[in-house]
Amino acid sequence: MRKNILIVMLVSLVFTIPAFAQLLSEGFEGATFPPDGWVVYNNDGGTQQWQRSTTAPRTGLAHASCRWETSTLQNNDWLITPQIGIPTTGGVLKFWYRTSSSSTPIDQLVIRLSNSGNAPANFTVVLDSFEVNNTTYQEKVISLNTYNNQNIYLAFINRGLYAWILYIDDVLVEGSFLNDVGVHSILSPGLTALVNVPITPSARVINPGSNNQTSFAVICSITNSAKALLYTNTQTISLASGGDTTVNFGSWTPTTSEAITVMMKTALAGDENTANDRKEQTTNVEPYIYIGNATTGSYLYTMNCNANNSVSEAIYLQSEIGYYGSITNFALYKNSGTNVDPIDGVSIYMRHIADTATVTGGWDYSDYTLVYSGQFTNNATDGWMNVTLSTSFVYNNVDNLQVMIVREATSFSGYPYYRYTTTSPVYRTDMDMVRPCRLH
Repeated sequence: MRKNILIVMLVSLVFTIPAFAQLLSEGFEGATFPPDGWVVYNNDGGTQQWQRSTTAPRTGLAHASCRWETSTLQNNDWLITPQIGIPTTGGVLKFWYRTSSSSTPIDQLVIRLSNSGNAPANFTVVLDSFEVNNTTYQEKVISLNTYNNQNIYLAFINRGLYAWILYIDDVLVEGSFLNDVGVHSILSPGLTALVNVPITPSARVINPGSNNQTSFAVICSITNSAKALLYTNTQTISLASGGDTTVNFGSWTPTTSEAITVMMKTALAGDENTANDRKEQTTNVEPYIYIGNATTGSYLYTMNCNANNSVSEAIYLQSEIGYYGSITNFALYKNSGTNVDPIDGVSIYMRHIADTATVTGGWDYSDYTLVYSGQFTNNATDGWMNVTLSTSFVYNNVDNLQVMIVREATSFSGYPYYRYTTTSPVYRTDMDMVRPCRLH
């Protein structure tokens, strides 16, 4: 069975709270088209209709596109949103559009609205109709305030005649509410967690509503694949209009390698927009592989920060690892060292190797995969110092694993001592080099 090993994910992001609540947000990123709740109609009977395209989207990996039919068959192709509830305080439609060519004939895009159903005959209101000859994305903004407190559908209709390829992306419908709080994102755990390693679940909670809110509940629950409840915790918070905050729940330690479902939700009495109340994600709890049992450390091993530039190689035996899977994190145990600044200029390489001992002679990158380049964690005077690899390494559980750490930076005081179990014959190092990149 394939496992993810050496995994930890820590993410810190800064966001700006939107002035409006998002009633609909679609970038057509999913592989399934149309997206869930959307509908496509090919009303012209031709061979073309709206579809997902990955050709130069505005953002992300994809957008929606619709190609011309023939010189005598005019497009009449519809892309219709799910039902959208416009609040009493109004709403707005925003989307981006372009064409594949500015030459004639020119593409034509029509935006229609229905407040009764999502069949083409229901769309009796034309919100806008315009020619599209811009080959770079432009934004269109359409007020929906006439339809306050109504459930509506929106249709994007290609009405070009033998024109080009019409694209739309980043469709957004926003509305404002008096009372509206929600979970913006799950901050912790990430998509992976580790057996017997405590986690502190946390969420980013927002108040895009117009009113301040006091004493409402934020709930976190964790279940396994059998829907058994593994953990639940409730926090009570207050949040000003337009505000956001990080809500930390009580610590929890997973004890089994399995997939878990993490759910976080707000519970505000009188919430006018329940669409943003809840977030769920699947987190895979995986084993963490520890190699070695040392209790003392050295500044020489396994990364030397006492030298002006250094390079180190170590071999970790298959018998010590024992798992097939993706190595996504790498950690060293810091035994001591007063400096707690991030360590600059660190590159980590990995490769499979049959050898059980390092070889003498020159250093080179042959067969190595660069899995990390940047600062190495050094945020405490002792304990595990972990980095998330920028490129995961798929370990085959047949060969041994060789790791090379290159540090291109000057020495510093208070440098770390890392724990190590043995150095010979599985470890070697070099230091005080003019430039480690001379490795070939």
